[in-house]
Amino acid sequence: MLRLAARLGASPQPVSTARWIGTALDWLASRPSVLLHHSPTLRFTAETVALGAVFAGIGSLLLDMDRREEDRVNTAWALVAAAKEVHGNVGLGAALETLSSRGATLEKLQAPGTYLAKANLEGVKLAGANLTEANLSQANLLRADLTEANLSQANLLRADLTEANLSQANLLRADLTEADLSQANLLRADLSEANLIKTNLTGGNLEQADLRWANLRWANLLAANLWMADLSEANLMEASLSGADLRGGDLRWANLRETNLSRANLSRANLAGANLSLANLSRANLSGANLMEANLEEAILVEACGDQKTKLPPGFTILPCSSYAIE
Repeated sequence: MLRLAARLGASPQPVSTARWIGTALDWLASRPSVLLHHSPTLRFTAETVALGAVFAGIGSLLLDMDRREEDRVNTAWALVAAAKEVHGNVGLGAALETLSSRGATLEKLQAPGTYLAKANLEGVKLAGANLTEANLSQANLLRADLTEANLSQANLLRADLTEANLSQANLLRADLTEADLSQANLLRADLSEANLIKTNLTGGNLEQADLRWANLRWANLLAANLWMADLSEANLMEASLSGADLRGGDLRWANLRETNLSRANLSRANLAGANLSLANLSRANLSGANLMEANLEEAILVEACGDQKTKLPPGFTILPCSSYAIE
């Protein structure tokens, strides 16, 4: 033990943890095994010193990890603070991933034009954020909070927005091609002129959403809530709206050619001038709906129903809903 202390005390500099461990192990390795075997006190002392050195090393390692983690978080916040000054900030993606994974609130983040393609932002809190023209293609935004966020002209190609909250978000001219918005909340969201080709909106809430001139070709809106939504002049060609709630919706001059509207609730909807040729309206509820000037050429109206307020083009008739058990 005296020799061990002498080795460590010979240096004028403070003894590091690493040197403690190295010196202790070196000292143990240099002791004759016979001496350690015949001296219980010495063996106990050696084992105690070695164990203490190991624990000291572990503590130093954990402290170093904590410091590195703190540095990583501080760097992430610095990048976030500088985001609004650097258009297209590539490094921001990793920073947001770091902060989001730790439950940080990033409300009202200013990051227009930022590159966030394939970023893992599951559950991120970006309410009120400015992500105008940001690249979020293939990003993971599962259950993200984007309430009132500005995503106008953003690239959300194939992004995962399942169960995301986009209530009152601005998605004007955003590209949501093949994005997954199933069960997403888009209450009063602005999706005018947005590209929603092959987008999955199954079970989504689009109540009072603005979808004017939006392209929803081949989109899946199965059982979606579109109550009072504005779909005037939107392209819904070959989209699936089976079981969707379109009550009071504005679909004037919308393109609904070959669209599946079976079992859809279109009561009080305005479909004046809409193209419904080859559309499937079987078992649809058209009570109080306005279809004047609509194109119903070869449309399927099997068991579709209405009431006295339903307005149909000349030559078309449907039975009253009271004749059917509407689901």
